[in-house]
Amino acid sequence: MSTRIAVANDAHKMAEIQINAWLAAYIDLMPADFLKDLNIEETSKNWRRSLTEANPGIYRVVLNDAGLITGYCVYGPARDADLQKQAIGEIVAINILPAEWRKGYGRELLQAVLAHAEKLRWQAMSLWVIKNNQQARDFYQALGFEADGAEKYFSTLIKAPLHELRYKKLLGTSAT
Repeated sequence: MSTRIAVANDAHKMAEIQINAWLAAYIDLMPADFLKDLNIEETSKNWRRSLTEANPGIYRVVLNDAGLITGYCVYGPARDADLQKQAIGEIVAINILPAEWRKGYGRELLQAVLAHAEKLRWQAMSLWVIKNNQQARDFYQALGFEADGAEKYFSTLIKAPLHELRYKKLLGTSAT
């Protein structure tokens, strides 16, 4: 297994991963209408645009032993106002194909991201997770992330209430 920076030609596979992961992980956590309306072509176009336009995000994919993309992570400088003046990064998204869950791909990918964040001299990484997504919370906690007390209750993504907790991890203390 290995990781690399994503390129525009990865857009379609990243869209497939996103939609499949969201349908599996968020079935009881996001509105059914929102999930039903996910569209592979539109999502692929959005990924291609993100991968080709200048922005502060970094896109990394994880590959299985056969060299096929099994997941991705998007990260960059923290977007939260209270963290922006600090050397803190943010994991915006991490998704793995559901058939590949619990095989170490998420851990490998996140560890590569954390190593890169340290090279960028970020002191910590933050992320938002749906409060009721215990599987994701357990995953992040196993890698040393802890809830920092920040919460939000509305998602601009789904334009509906969504209770999220912010987690943070100080860098230089990587869990294995």
